[in-house]
Formats: sequence, C-alpha cells, structure tokens
Amino acid sequence: MAHSGPTRSETVLSAGMISILKNLTGDNMTVIGSIQLSNPALAGSSLFNSTQPSAYEVRARTADGIMLAQGEVPFFAKIALSCLIEPEPGDRVLASPIDGTLWVTTILSRSSELPLKLLAATNLHIAAPNGTLTLSANSLAIQASRTRLLLDDVLHIGRVVTAHIGTLKLFGSLLETLVERVLLQAKRSFRLLEETDHLRANNIDYNATSSMSLLAENTFITAENTVRVDANQIHMG
Repeated sequence: MAHSGPTRSETVLSAGMISILKNLTGDNMTVIGSIQLSNPALAGSSLFNSTQPSAYEVRARTADGIMLAQGEVPFFAKIALSCLIEPEPGDRVLASPIDGTLWVTTILSRSSELPLKLLAATNLHIAAPNGTLTLSANSLAIQASRTRLLLDDVLHIGRVVTAHIGTLKLFGSLLETLVERVLLQAKRSFRLLEETDHLRANNIDYNATSSMSLLAENTFITAENTVRVDANQIHMG
C-alpha cells in the first residue's frame, strides 16, 4: 500500500533516525506508530497484531532508543524502565509491542565480551532495610563527582590503604590512633591547641638544622640527675 503522507498513527522520523534506517535497509521503509519497518507488507503481519514478546538483535543505539533487527528487518524500539542492563550492539533481547511502541524488556544473551552496564534513567535507590547488602568482587571501582557516606559504625580491615587527596578534613570529638610506627613527612606543620598538650615518651630527640625557639610566659626545665647546656656561646638574661 502506498503512503502519500503521514497519518495520525504514523510518526515522522528525525534526520538521524532516517539516516540509520537507510544505512541498514536502504530507502524503502514505512513508519507505524513508533515502529519502523523496511517492508510495508509487514504492516499487517501478526507481529503487530499481538503483544507477545519476540527475540531481536540489537543493531545500534540512538539518542532516544535502539535499533533492533529480526533477520534483515530493522525496528526502532525503546528500553523499558525495568531493563536496567544497557543493551549493546550484537545483544539478543526480548521486546514486546505495546500501544504501537516496541519495548525492550530483557537482554537474553551477549556474544561480545563487553561488561554488563547497569543503567537507570532516573535516580537509583538500592535498599535492604531488614537485611544485609553484600558486594563481592575481585576489584571494586567507584567513580562519582560527589560521594556521601552516612554510617553509624564503620569497621575497615585491610592490608594496605593508599589515598591521593587534595584536601583532607576530619571533624570529630575524639581521635584515637594505635599503631606501631608513625611517619609524617611534610614541608610545613602547624598545630593549634587551645588547652594542654601532653607528650609521654621514653626518649625524646629534637633536631633542628637551623634554629629552635621556645617562647612562653614561664619555662621550666627539670631533671632528676643532670641538666647540660653545651654551646660556643651561652647568653642568659
């Protein structure tokens, strides 16, 4: 049947979609609802008289959907909200025509070695209010422009932790560090204490290559045995 122009049940394709269809099937095609066919004779076929799902092969992704194919016949389809895994070209998917639109609901198989990608068109919330959420993998990578962790209790057990941070800020009421050795290397170090600073050690060694200054309203040096001051010059008073 020849079509002189789009009817109310037909959809006008965008320039990008027409280009994709022409690359796949040539210039002979018709549009029914949101489903594109290369053969007008298929317009009355049982494929669109039933809502039964059928298997398709993914040919390409578009800005507003994906291109599917059954054999050499291409179809335009949209991805259902429940299909969280993003289809890739070459995948075998299950799709159903609903109200003139072909919807991809499930990915059946993937022939390539591309990783599975979970895709959500809106915000994604994973919840286990009364259970435990476990992530297990050989390697875990998280990438985000902003991350917030709201945790009541955190237990980290690891062999090595390496962090490359531009600015690190810690706010809390108590900080306890129990380690065998502490090594701090920096160009400048500043500590501002409003009250008392206590240091308890067996031996204390301060070594300044240039100068050392102690300034206080009152300074006390007390030793049980010996106090030794050794220098080329000693100025007191």
